[in-house]
Parts: sequence; structure tokens; C-alpha cells
Amino acid sequence: MTFNQIRLVKRILAILLACGTAIVGYQLFIGIESEMTSPTADLLSDNEEATARGVDITRLDEDGEKVFELRAAESVGRSEETQTFRDVEITFQAGQSGEIPLVVTGDLCRYNTVDSTVHLEGNVVVTDAEGLRIETPSLDYGPKPKRVWSDNQVRFFRGGLTGEAGRLVYQVVGNAFELDGGVDMTFTPDEGPPVEVTSESARIRRRDKFVRFLDDVRVSQDNRRLNSDHLQIHLTDDEKGVTRIDADGNVRMLLDVPPESGSADEDAGPFEQPGRKRLNSKSLEVLFRPDGETIRGMVATGEAKLTMLPQSSRSGTAGIRRELEGSNLTFQFDREGRLVALTGRGNVALTLTPENGRPEEVRRLTARRMRSQFDPETGEVRQARTYESVTFTQGDLNGEAELGVYSAKDELLTLTESPRLWDDRSELKAERIEIHVVTGALEATGDVRSRMLVTEAAAGIGFLPGGEEDPVYFVSERLEYNREQDLAVYTGSARGFRGQNRLEAGRIELAQKEGKLSASESVRTTLVQKTTGEEEAPPQLTFTSAGELLYRAEDELLTYVKDVEMRSGEIVLRGDQVDVFVAEGGGSVRQIDAHGNAEIVSTTGRARGEEATYVPEREEVRVSGERATLEDGDKLTEGKELTFFLSNDKIFIDGQEERRTKTTYSRSRPF
Repeated sequence: MTFNQIRLVKRILAILLACGTAIVGYQLFIGIESEMTSPTADLLSDNEEATARGVDITRLDEDGEKVFELRAAESVGRSEETQTFRDVEITFQAGQSGEIPLVVTGDLCRYNTVDSTVHLEGNVVVTDAEGLRIETPSLDYGPKPKRVWSDNQVRFFRGGLTGEAGRLVYQVVGNAFELDGGVDMTFTPDEGPPVEVTSESARIRRRDKFVRFLDDVRVSQDNRRLNSDHLQIHLTDDEKGVTRIDADGNVRMLLDVPPESGSADEDAGPFEQPGRKRLNSKSLEVLFRPDGETIRGMVATGEAKLTMLPQSSRSGTAGIRRELEGSNLTFQFDREGRLVALTGRGNVALTLTPENGRPEEVRRLTARRMRSQFDPETGEVRQARTYESVTFTQGDLNGEAELGVYSAKDELLTLTESPRLWDDRSELKAERIEIHVVTGALEATGDVRSRMLVTEAAAGIGFLPGGEEDPVYFVSERLEYNREQDLAVYTGSARGFRGQNRLEAGRIELAQKEGKLSASESVRTTLVQKTTGEEEAPPQLTFTSAGELLYRAEDELLTYVKDVEMRSGEIVLRGDQVDVFVAEGGGSVRQIDAHGNAEIVSTTGRARGEEATYVPEREEVRVSGERATLEDGDKLTEGKELTFFLSNDKIFIDGQEERRTKTTYSRSRPF
């Protein structure tokens, strides 16, 4: 199904031309007018009886050509004003101007000799040589103004055409044809499904080459619909094609209805059933190519909206409903009448709604201008580009940019030219932001900068201490965010910082739901720790480098691995793995454990072992292993477990207390 199937409106042309009622009126006029040149003209000659059976009257024009022949079962009388016949058959011959031969029959024919009016009633039937048949209870002709009309129900047939109207009027002057009182037409072509057209009334102006249907116009063919308050069709000069179609007033057009939708709820209206592609607007203009049949373009104005339900409606799987809307939507078709592009201006919007999705899952992109590309084979949208003052919303998430591009193939929305995303607790800026419409995941590249507030929902960054109003910043070359897992991955010179606290690595992964943060590739951290002594004393900075870092908020634990080195003041701690247990809020350290090749160094001493533990509250250091050592100047102390304190000269060797001859760790508390 493609936009080319809008040509169902082209079928209306066949209906109108096939109807030929205007020609009927014209034939009646010229046939009767040629004889009734004066108000006192009679159909019967003076020597013909006013009442008679088997009446047969032939009238010729001034050239001797037969104009019409009247046969009647009987003449029922003639008065000063009228002549009346019963069971009448009037045959109008083709004249030199090429009129179509016409036959009119009726139960009664009454001619008024005063005003030259003609009245036919009782099973009036009009037929022509081209297969037209019109049925009505009555038919009238009046010369002032010159017109043919019927105030009763009119039915007409021709080939595959059937139709009816509550009233028929043909105005001879201006060649104007009117149908009122409800118009209903059905055209059944030799191939394809029938076309049905209904409206309250219709107007045909053959001289001006247009037809207008008025009030509640409905056109349908199989699985296609067009509804509007009014519909006007402009014909080519030869009346065999269409140059333009104008619809106005609550225009609704179904452009694509899958065959299987026929099983939908029969009580639902055609525009409420699923699996449809539809266009809504205040007015619609359809332009045709010179062939009078192929669509060249289409313009919808006044709150125009194109709704495209997903292909998944036909397959039973979830998908995305797409809506393109704007003050003005211009459709472009190729030479085969297939939709290839759509341009929107004035408050344009692209709305993407997952099937069966919640309101907060609706994505909406707005801008001043939009241009969309379509697949000419399927009629499905390929891409939509929005320009100037682009905004994006999804629930409480907001965005802005100067250019937004939506790709339907992979359901990807790309924001460029100063893009920015934000909600009530975070903000993201980059050179390019890509949002996956279905999953909600996003990717940002080029000078990525994000800001977020530390809340209970952001426990994964709790190890970076700070005040409640202090946000955490991340910068990198690239960001990948998995919405379902709430996982953000920063890569390329990634950095996170909050006040003086800082994290640097080649890769940083932040899993908010799990309350975890991991970093790898040359990890470096700078953390501010509280110091002993005066409250006004400057904070102590701890610098750490490692191959990897893992933080678990649930355990309040920082784990560094691979060539770990921590520096605080004049103290250095090394190990294959270092675990740092932080206090709630990350402002201080409860304990540090080093595993594998543990080493603590100061300017005056060095402690080594397989394991090492430091407890800041007691300023206690414990080193253990097969051969734990403490080098203090020229003194070497060994044991399987050495415990000493930075604030005094006590030392425990395998549980036995001794005294050092020299205290080397007596200044401020490290780490």
C-alpha cells in the first residue's frame, strides 16, 4: 500500500463524467426550447384532437431535421394553458452539434402553453445512447430561468455506476448541475473494488471544469478513505483527467489500511480501527501531473498530522507509532505517484509512541522546519530531519538542539549542533547525542559533559564526597547509556569530579541501580579525607593510581587492583589490591586493606608483607605474611605479623609488645 492509492479520488471523475445528468438537462432544454419559442406554442397542431389514443408527434427544426418524436398512449386533453399526455415516450435525436440521443418516458407529461414549462411525473426514466439511465418520480423544465429539475428522489445508472440524490437541478445558463438532499454514488470498475461517494449535496460546473461535493463528504474504496466537509475536483480541459483536488473542513484521509484489518471491531469507525496510516488537516490540496491521473504533490494545512501506525500492528509484535504534524505539510511524489518526501513548516513535531507504552515513554521532537524521506516502494518513512530550535521531550527528560534526525530503520534519534539533555537531577551535553527510541538507550560523542546530583538513586557515585548541593561532573569523549540497566559507560579520557575529589580513567562504568562504579585503563583518583587536629586544618588529599577500580555502595567499599599506589602527604601505600572501606557519604576512611606485595613507605621507614591493614581511627598499621618486615632507619624488625601505631613508638611482633627506638609515623593521619 502506498500513497499512490490516493488516486481513489480519481475514480470520482469517472463517476461524475459517467453520470451525464447535465447533458440530460441540456438535451431536454434544446429539444423542447426549439419548439417552444413562444408562450403560446402547442405540441398539438390545430387539426389534432385534444383527446386521442395512440398519439405520435414528430417535430422538425428549420432545416427539416428531426428534433424529437413524442409517442403517448393517449392525449388526455388540452386547456387554455396546458396539454397533457399519458404513458409518454419522448425521443430526442442527435443534432448537428453532436448531442447524444436521449429517450424520456413517464406516466404523465404536462406542457404549460403560458409559461412554456414541462412537467413529467410517474416513473420518469431518462436513457441515452451511451447507457445512462435516470429514474425519478418527476422531472420539470422551466425557461425562466432555464433549468431542468426534480424535487423527488433521483436515481441514476451507467455502466458500473449507481447513485441517488434527494433533489436534482440543472441550470442551463452557466451549465451548472446541482444534487441536494443527500448524494450517494457507487462506481464498480471492471477491475478493482468499488468506489463509494456520499455527501449532502454536489455542484458541477462543466464550463469551469470543476465538481464540488458539499457537507460531510465521504469517499471510500476497499481499505482507503477520504472524509471532509467539502471536496472540489478540477478537471482537465478534455474532462478526462484531474488537475487538482481541494478538500477542506476536517479533512481525514486513510492512506494505508492492511487487508487483515478487516477483522477489526465492526462497531469501531474506520478511523478508530488499528493498523492504519492516516492524514488529518483543516484543508488539503492534491496536485496532479499533466496526464491528469498521477499525483505530483499534496499540501495539508491547518493542524495537519500524518499518523503512521507500525508494521508491527500487522505482525502482532511491538513497534513505534509515528506522527508528523505541522501548520503546513507538503508531500512530494515521484513520477509514478509514490510518496518520496514530506516537508513541514510552522510548529512541526515528530511524536514517537511505543505500542502499549506508558505516557512517560512517548518521545516528541519539535522544530520550526522538518523534512522527511519515504520509501517509494512501501510508503514507510525512512528519515525525518528537524531544523531550528529543536526540542525533545520524554517524560521528565528534556532536550534541545539545532538539528534533530530520526532514522526509522534503527529507530534512532540523533541530536547535533549544541545538543543538550536534562531532567530534574542530571544534565548532558555533547557534540552529538543519539537516542534509541525503542530501548531508551543513548550514546553521546565529542566533548561529553554530564552533571548529576547525588541522591539515593545515584548511590553509584557516593564515594565522591561533597555537600548535598555539590553535583558530580563526568567528562569524556564518549558516553553509552543503557536505560534498562541504568548503566552509563564513559570512555576516552574519562573523568569524574566533585569539588576537589577526582576520578580519571580510560573507561568509567556507572551502574546506578546496582549502586556500583567501576573504572579501568590507567585509573587515578584524588580524594579529600578528613584529618586529625583542628577542624580548620586543611583537608588531606589522597592520590591513588591503579589498573582498575570498583566501588560498591552497599558495602561502602572501594577496591583498587593491578599495581596500586596510594599517596597521602609523605606516606605511600602499595599492593596488588587495595580495599578502602569508606564511611557513609565518602567523607572519611574506616579502614584500608592491601593484598599481595603490600608496602607502606614514609621518609624514615618502610613496612612490607603479603597483607597490610590501616585503621585511621586508631592510626594503626598491621603488616602480615611469612616474612613481614619493618625498616626503621638502620633497624630491621621481622615477624609474621607486625602491628604498630603512627602516633607512638609501640610495636607488636607476633602479638608481643616491644618498643621501637625511633618513631617515624607521628604526624597527621594519612589516607
